[in-house]
Amino acid sequence: MNKNMRFLIFFGIILGIHFLVNFYIYKRGVQGLGAMPQLLPYLRGIMLFLTLAYPAGRFLEKIWYSPISSFIHWSGAFWFAGMLYFVLIIFTLDLFRWSNMLFHFMPDKLSSNYTHKTHHHLCRKCLGGGDCFTGTYKRMDT
Repeated sequence: MNKNMRFLIFFGIILGIHFLVNFYIYKRGVQGLGAMPQLLPYLRGIMLFLTLAYPAGRFLEKIWYSPISSFIHWSGAFWFAGMLYFVLIIFTLDLFRWSNMLFHFMPDKLSSNYTHKTHHHLCRKCLGGGDCFTGTYKRMDT
């Protein structure tokens, strides 16, 4: 395998990890904004810009060095630190919720509403939103 092919494979793996981490942050952001759907277009735009900022900024600086390309590059560079902290915070919250599902240490007022909504949403999604099932599910829960 020649040197260029190895570089392309390495570059593809790095970009793949970069996009997967940003997708994870985006999906959790969408879940977090469930109560305010009017903010979702802003989240999409900001996440799209930040995800593409570093690779696009590096490319733009090679062909056209300007304050705009420098701003895009630096935005992406700072987003790498933001990605690290967002992933650490989100993963810590996930571990906290998963351990609560096993050991039930959070008060019911904090955890029951989230659990009910999550199971209700997953069941409706898997069964195509059948109203008969959701009514049965609500009666079984009480």
